[in-house]
Amino acid sequence: MPGFRESDLAKAKDDMFIIWPEYFDSTISRSQGRRMPESLSVPNPNGEELFSIAKKLGLSPVLEMDKSFPSKWVEGKGRIKVPKKFDKTKILRMIAEGLSRKRG
Repeated sequence: MPGFRESDLAKAKDDMFIIWPEYFDSTISRSQGRRMPESLSVPNPNGEELFSIAKKLGLSPVLEMDKSFPSKWVEGKGRIKVPKKFDKTKILRMIAEGLSRKRG
């Protein structure tokens, strides 16, 4: 592509966080990929749920249902990508709280 530099592609990838449903899954351990405490986790979340909650939170998510968490590639729960508006821990906590309310 004319005028396109490799560094532009790297920058485009760098401005989004990847968020997997497994980060919020109460049925798996932290060593298996869960990143939220059990109190903020729910059983078997999927990418569509994360997308819905992130959208309600105004995080401008992108849904990628054709992606799978590397260690659980068979399950195919998808993932979302969100712009780096806040730090990743804050975004994860916001989504976790939304999941807990939705499922609660």
